[in-house]
Amino acid sequence: MKIIATATFLLLILTSSAVGEPSEEPAGPNRLVYSEQVFDFGHVGIDFKLFHTFYIINNGPEPVPIKRVATSCDCSRIRTTDSQIDPGDTAFFQLEFSTRNYYGPTTKSATVQLDDPEYSEVKFYYLSTIGQWYGNLKPQPFSLFFLAGADAKKITLENRAFDQISWELVDRGHTTFDIDMVKPKAARDETLTIKVTPAEGLASGTYLSSFTLHVTTAEDQKPVILTIPVKIVKY
Repeated sequence: MKIIATATFLLLILTSSAVGEPSEEPAGPNRLVYSEQVFDFGHVGIDFKLFHTFYIINNGPEPVPIKRVATSCDCSRIRTTDSQIDPGDTAFFQLEFSTRNYYGPTTKSATVQLDDPEYSEVKFYYLSTIGQWYGNLKPQPFSLFFLAGADAKKITLENRAFDQISWELVDRGHTTFDIDMVKPKAARDETLTIKVTPAEGLASGTYLSSFTLHVTTAEDQKPVILTIPVKIVKY
């Protein structure tokens, strides 16, 4: 099973984008710098909502109006609070992706249309592998649900197949919870542990989010990617 997209696939995606990689030198009056064009949620469960934030920085001298933001499917939404990107400012684009009705590898995209002569649009791609787990690296549980009054919960990952594994946090959808990497490394037959705690002071409501981990094994050069959905209910 392929853990993440191959280099050839990523090259095809990036070269097909209307913008492509930003160059080292300004190519015009409104040079834009943006976050990674391809984000991989990795292995996730079925019927959950996942979150990631892309961004665009305007390093040019003129504002860049945002005409439209859209996604390639009804399974996703992308939001921004900005109508334009002022000089020196950053516009953030908050992605929400539902894994419902999908199984296996998926590739989706979001498009930001700009009123700019050089950068007419920026495409962001997001990948996932839904309902499948590599090398028995399935977190327990693979999602977290906190009811009102619930304290911290733990996620574990048992190492059954590799000489050693380790994991690190690489992305967090929101700041509605805190993460403590209790045990970030594990030899064979040992277990990795993370503690997740709802943030203090949350108002009443339902908070959906997710966080993404890279799991490194001694046998593989590329990390195994896992995304954990988080739901917090406050009364």
